[in-house]
Amino acid sequence: MENPNFLKIKYNLHNTSEVESAARRTEVRTEEKGPQNPEIRIQNYLDRLENLILDPENKQERKEMADGSKRSRATKILREMVMNEYARPNKDKLAQGAAMVEERAARQMGINMQYDENQLPERGEIAVKDLESSLDQWISYLSDRNEPYPMWFRYYAFRNILELGEYDKDKQEFPKRTAGTNRLFPDIDRGALARIEDVINCSNDGGSLEKFRKAQKENDTPSDQLLTAEKAKAFVGLSFAKQYAESIKESGEITPEMRAETNGEWKKYNQGSDPTALWASLQNKGTAWCTKGFATAETQLKGGDFYVYYTLDKQGKPKIPRIAIRMQNGEISETRGVLDSKQNLEGNMVDIAEAKMNELPGKEKYQKVSADMKQVTSIWEKTFKEDRKTREKTSLNPNLSKEELIFLYEIKEKIEGFGYQRDPRIAEILATRNPKEDAPIVFDCAPKEIAWEKEDIHENTKAYVGSFFLEFFEKTLSIFS
Repeated sequence: MENPNFLKIKYNLHNTSEVESAARRTEVRTEEKGPQNPEIRIQNYLDRLENLILDPENKQERKEMADGSKRSRATKILREMVMNEYARPNKDKLAQGAAMVEERAARQMGINMQYDENQLPERGEIAVKDLESSLDQWISYLSDRNEPYPMWFRYYAFRNILELGEYDKDKQEFPKRTAGTNRLFPDIDRGALARIEDVINCSNDGGSLEKFRKAQKENDTPSDQLLTAEKAKAFVGLSFAKQYAESIKESGEITPEMRAETNGEWKKYNQGSDPTALWASLQNKGTAWCTKGFATAETQLKGGDFYVYYTLDKQGKPKIPRIAIRMQNGEISETRGVLDSKQNLEGNMVDIAEAKMNELPGKEKYQKVSADMKQVTSIWEKTFKEDRKTREKTSLNPNLSKEELIFLYEIKEKIEGFGYQRDPRIAEILATRNPKEDAPIVFDCAPKEIAWEKEDIHENTKAYVGSFFLEFFEKTLSIFS
């Protein structure tokens, strides 16, 4: 559902320069007078954004980015514009802010640490890269045409997250950004975003509200908590920051005891079926899946079957969603878990997911992913002893084989995972490792035969582990010639 009226009321968008510019472009292209109706003007602007950013007809060349996503030329231009406004000009302030936070944390630990003027520029570069990375996740997500959101909602979400910092768990709110703040942009909570879209749709569409209330009733929602037109309109009147925070609170959580449970059963939701049952089964269960939104669940079921693996709750009933497999065009489109907000699979769910995927068309492209996640799980379980109740981890500092280290350090190939971003367990494992102790095992040589700086290369060097430098080949040739 497109919703230009919402943007008209929220931002008076039809009177902005960007909408006027889109109208003029339409006049030139059609040789007719541009739209004057406010909602048509806004929709014309949204259509132009869709053609540029989503590029549904593949008219633009798409290049692969460092994060693995492929972006159109227009999306790359948008990224540069945003970064130049929100990140790069404030490098000095970012450096100072980050340095202050790190120095304060060090003092609390009894460590006297202070950045000098020569170190601040490098710290500023790191801060800018961190900020760019946190914003890149939103650009990639909201410009992905495979995601189910309509263009008006993509515009609404992106416009607002540019003004927000990462979630403050103590205050349970999103602080407003200021120039030079070292706070990253908010994390993506796909379930919370889907809920925002649902409630906004319900605020101006009686049919959407009726379907939403029906689904709530089937989920045994108490009568005083059912969504009403008044509640939906009040929600729309809130700032996006408050809408997002409220929707995150609605997510619920998966406790450590729930995570330890692996017994359960798969349920299939047929393509084209009523989304109510699927939607209801995901509410307040701690998943970050966008399928938690009624409109999203409906859209995804139009594209294909949907499988969910539910583990047993305290009453022994299969009610806790742990794995989702979405089909599109008759093949597996994505497999997601509940390890984190990036929807990675938990280690104890990998075998269960793999067994199910092996029964479905399109399993081939996930075979390496599944194998990699099994290997990560194996190394993680060797590395940590975890308390099931508190989830606190104790490092066991295990001896890993040469093959395990080659895999872990991604020497031959990149580790692939099921989530939107890198499996966080990899970083947890690497944080416990000492590369200078691991390198001799990987290269089958003595520690003194490994150079870590370019100045350390000599005639007995068998491996160089350091930053690449231009004179490397020249120096190497002079040693071995």
